[in-house]
Amino acid sequence: MPTEPLTSRCLACSGPLALALDLERDVAVTSDCHVVDDRIRVFRCERCNTLQKIPTAAYLAKVDEIYRTYRSYELTDGHEQVKFQGGIPRARSDILLDNVAECLPDGGDFLDVGTGAGVFLRAVHKRFGARANLYAHDVTAAAHEALAATLPIREFFAGDLTAIDRRFDVVSMVHVLEHVPTPLAVLEQVGHLLKDDGVFLVQVPDLEETVFDTVIFDHVFHFSPATVLALLREAFPLCVIPERKIHNETTVLAGKRAGRLARTNRPTPKPRPIDLARVSRAVRYLTSASEPIAVFGVAPTGTFCGALLGPRLACFVDEDAKIQHKRHLDKLILPPDEVDPGVKVFLPTNRNSEAIRSRLTQLRFVTEGDI
Repeated sequence: MPTEPLTSRCLACSGPLALALDLERDVAVTSDCHVVDDRIRVFRCERCNTLQKIPTAAYLAKVDEIYRTYRSYELTDGHEQVKFQGGIPRARSDILLDNVAECLPDGGDFLDVGTGAGVFLRAVHKRFGARANLYAHDVTAAAHEALAATLPIREFFAGDLTAIDRRFDVVSMVHVLEHVPTPLAVLEQVGHLLKDDGVFLVQVPDLEETVFDTVIFDHVFHFSPATVLALLREAFPLCVIPERKIHNETTVLAGKRAGRLARTNRPTPKPRPIDLARVSRAVRYLTSASEPIAVFGVAPTGTFCGALLGPRLACFVDEDAKIQHKRHLDKLILPPDEVDPGVKVFLPTNRNSEAIRSRLTQLRFVTEGDI
């Protein structure tokens, strides 16, 4: 991927950028879990501290190519990623709606921006039924027919948000904002789509809890809670973080006036150290390993680690029954109780890692923190 001089400016605040991470090899992963032969370089804004990639023309062309064949939740046949709460798997969008329920209206017009496979709208429909009027948006209309066949979509919008001529009670962007190279312009457009008492719901990966978000090629931004809040406050007078949290995710609710948003808030989290060197250590360990190693998880991070191992990848390990015994990167995905006890299982560190290690004591886990 061609690089830009360090005089390139921050996409969030126009501050100066400095190189923060260079993996120095042509391996990356897409957010829909495919391997990309390209180099990861991440920059930190010296003014607002936001981490980001530089969207050169070559980078944007590669991302456009990724989106032309994008297949979210391909391994799960369109079913959403599950999160484990107390060892019990639940769809992420169901947990998200539980966490923000007190701030949402009990129905009304819901627009999901960057809807993809429509998993968030499915959760909205399951929760609110006919009380919620569903509207979907995406960069193309490719998903329209499939969504309309399974959900009561009132209208599907494709392309530019400025072409939408109505306003909504709730606008959602769930794992979308990190993909957007022009965030301030998009947030301004969202502001025009919200009713005066409307709620803007945003969820992005939490870099403080999962530094491996940096290896996802089509993620332009890598947000901490503080940096995503700072960005949203440029466009919305009120931004709050809900009391309850999903591990490895940051959720923010924004609006033009307090209204329902006054019902929840926790203090802006104090920034925590982000150790990007963990990613470099993992790369060195996995590329130099001489023995077969299994990888825990088949999300983008696990896919990246599996690609680094290449022929030394023994298998993937996952607790999600929907994908067990399928193949990924031409390797089996095994449930934990079927893994050879003599094989090391690489577990990329995130906020949930210790809970996984405590729950699955039969596995020989190793993380980049152990190296």
